[in-house]
Amino acid sequence: MPLTVMTLKKVPGSLRGDLTKWMQEIATGVYIGNFNSKVREKLWERVKANVKDGEATMSYAYRNEIGYRFETWKTSQKVIDVDGIPFVYIPLQEQEPTHSLKAGFSKAAMFHQVRKFQGKTPVEHKNLVFIVADCRFQEKEAKELHIQEIEALIIKWQPERKAFVCGEQWKEKVGAENKEGDVWKKFLRFTKKEPIVVYDDGQLMNYMKQEEKARRETIIRTMYSLEKYVKREKVLMDYSFKNVCKAYGIGDKTEQHSKTKVEILSELVTKVNGFMKRLEKEKA
Repeated sequence: MPLTVMTLKKVPGSLRGDLTKWMQEIATGVYIGNFNSKVREKLWERVKANVKDGEATMSYAYRNEIGYRFETWKTSQKVIDVDGIPFVYIPLQEQEPTHSLKAGFSKAAMFHQVRKFQGKTPVEHKNLVFIVADCRFQEKEAKELHIQEIEALIIKWQPERKAFVCGEQWKEKVGAENKEGDVWKKFLRFTKKEPIVVYDDGQLMNYMKQEEKARRETIIRTMYSLEKYVKREKVLMDYSFKNVCKAYGIGDKTEQHSKTKVEILSELVTKVNGFMKRLEKEKA
């Protein structure tokens, strides 16, 4: 008796169950059996009658040049006979004409843009105010820091000029008349609650912690280290204040000698894009 193999795709479950009475399902949709030609023909007729929207193929041993034959039902492949030898014919599928893309954005893209900017308001530079500061400390016994000199400058946005301008400038040194505690209090009064920008906040931050511990009071100030933002924007061999100013194209040596450090720092602040975006985001 010839060996018969049937494969089924997307057929009803009742047909699968019916085939298992005569054949063994060795894989999903693959059935194998060994019976005579009369049973094979009857089974094939039952498969074709019940396959509905599915597909079916059948192959079995046969006395011809290749030793087997196969038949298909509702498949894209067709069987053609060439001098007694079965071949598989796969017709060329005609491609549907592609429609040209419409110009402009899709509705989904437009809705995405609306959601992206919904609820966001433009930044009002006129409310942007911050303090640039330059502090010099002296480290004494027990690694305590002591103020030598503090210089600060107010930077404000001027809508009429559409630019940042320097406001009031303040500078104090610790001496016989100016005690360290008095200088520190004046600095805090001058800065008020505005953000403080220094090139390197290491010593100033440590001094604040030292004062909080000694006086048992909290000194709340928002402080930014401009050096951190410069390192994110530019790759330099030397991140000293002088070299960074040169990298951002801030004045020549003659101009720098005529300006104080906070005045040069105020110019550098407005050129570090990463810092300005951070400041605008927090003020928005």
